[in-house]
Amino acid sequence: MTGAEHVGKRVTVRRPKGRFGRLFAILGPGLVAGAADDDPSGIVTFTQAGAQFQYGLLWTALLQFPLLAAMQIMVARIGLVTGRDFTRVLGDQYPRVILWGVCVLLFVANTFTAGADLAGVAASVQLLTGIPAIGVAVLLTIVLPVVLVFGRYHAIARTMKWLTVALFGYVAAGLLARPQWSDVLRHTFVPSITRSRDWLLLLVAVFGGTISPYMLVWQSAQEVEELRETNKKPLAARSWAAHRELRRMHQDTIFGMGVSQLIEYFVFVAAGAVIFPTGLRAINTAHDAATALRPIGRGAGEMLFAVGMVATGLLAVPTLTGSSAYAISAAARWPVGINEPPPKARGFNMTLSVGLLIAGAIAIFTSNPMRLLVASQVLNGVLAPPLLILILMIANNSKILGARTNGRLLNVLGIVTLLMMGVPAMWLIVSWLTDIVRPSP
Repeated sequence: MTGAEHVGKRVTVRRPKGRFGRLFAILGPGLVAGAADDDPSGIVTFTQAGAQFQYGLLWTALLQFPLLAAMQIMVARIGLVTGRDFTRVLGDQYPRVILWGVCVLLFVANTFTAGADLAGVAASVQLLTGIPAIGVAVLLTIVLPVVLVFGRYHAIARTMKWLTVALFGYVAAGLLARPQWSDVLRHTFVPSITRSRDWLLLLVAVFGGTISPYMLVWQSAQEVEELRETNKKPLAARSWAAHRELRRMHQDTIFGMGVSQLIEYFVFVAAGAVIFPTGLRAINTAHDAATALRPIGRGAGEMLFAVGMVATGLLAVPTLTGSSAYAISAAARWPVGINEPPPKARGFNMTLSVGLLIAGAIAIFTSNPMRLLVASQVLNGVLAPPLLILILMIANNSKILGARTNGRLLNVLGIVTLLMMGVPAMWLIVSWLTDIVRPSP
């Protein structure tokens, strides 16, 4: 069912009271996508970068903000204007082999990352409660499919918005770490480049943990879900409302990506200020990271790290597996949507559940969840550039978006994003291949 087909019902809209209520009402898919961007994989990657290079990669958090916001605005606009998510538009306009290639890319990357995130959540719950991590992973693997298949979109979306509040604990951790702010500011604006494989690996992981394939698919799909939930036609059929709704989407997206980068920035700061001076260079367990951060706020750092990991994991895992389900359903032409009755969206729900079950198996059987978390972001960083090319092609196609194609600024930011992710990823791949073919001494 498309956004254009789901119309005709009369909807009563209650205006939220107060400034905070109005802001909360404006925020939606952009805020959730931005918060889910700082998933356990991302948090551990940023922590690892701070532990290994102190503030040496801090400049990426500032640079990524306009790049991330630009890419998310592109995919959100595709959903709002056409009433179809990015993958469905891709399947309608280009050879289906391309769409199925994207589906394979997304399912592999998203399921791997979701498994790593579930492992991170389970390890953090164990830190907080003492409950064995394997028991937590099994419970979440059972409960999450039930909630997502039988839950209602409005309740799920509102819960996910409230979970974002917990992430501001990382900002508190960064402030309580009492870093040398002159060093922090210098590294914020002056890139520090190191010619080493470890630095390159973490650069790819940091970008992959920020501008991730699943984020791009998820926000586009959720903009379409919002149209269905409010019984609105896509903007292509409501040109009179385009300016207002696109402005709302821009505010939501920019705010959400700002939250994402603010959290990333202060995770870097906390790790660089507290973990780097200890000499700990490899974060192998959640206990390692939490223990190293314990001095923050007289023991508060350990709690802030663990609670944040749990909250963002519960945000990210549905986002990851959901984006795979949207893509595969588009390729198979199945009805999609969290709000659809389970029998009607059988294929969508089956894909979502299978992704969660595989992710749960990864979480249950992994022996080193922290290393898996960083590896998942490297995979995202390597797989994202082809998706960025397809997004730029659609975002500049007037046959699809009419007058709502990219302007010059969005195209410049999109090309910079592609270069910033594509060049390091290719460099990393070439270095790996060189090692493989180089004869042993």
